[in-house]
Amino acid sequence: MEERLSKVVAEHQKDWETTYRSAVHNTTGQILARIVFGRKLRLPCDILFGSPNEEPKEVIDYVDDLKEMLLRVHKTVRHKIRMVSDRMKTSYDLKGTSAEFQSQNLVMLYNPRKRKGRCPMLSPEWEGPGRRRK
Repeated sequence: MEERLSKVVAEHQKDWETTYRSAVHNTTGQILARIVFGRKLRLPCDILFGSPNEEPKEVIDYVDDLKEMLLRVHKTVRHKIRMVSDRMKTSYDLKGTSAEFQSQNLVMLYNPRKRKGRCPMLSPEWEGPGRRRK
């Protein structure tokens, strides 16, 4: 996503949000604006060159159509997110290994505490090696 954003964002990098909201996301398969607003964003090029005109609707009809469309989109997005999440979990579980440590094995201790006056990015998160106790 970052690579695609960098190709279409203007040099001053102020319009990245519009680009992000109008791009199709891999996980959901939808444009973020459609999930939130129920329609594609109107981009500057739509204003310059025009966009296909939609027939004006009565407010009641518009609200009913929007509600129905948002329910359908949200149901689809929830289903896709569940599928992608399951696929990622399966992939992660296949790569994972469990380690069995015995008493007195040398181990490293994960300790991400923040130390006052120290840059957290440069502070080590692992301490050790030390011996495992029972």
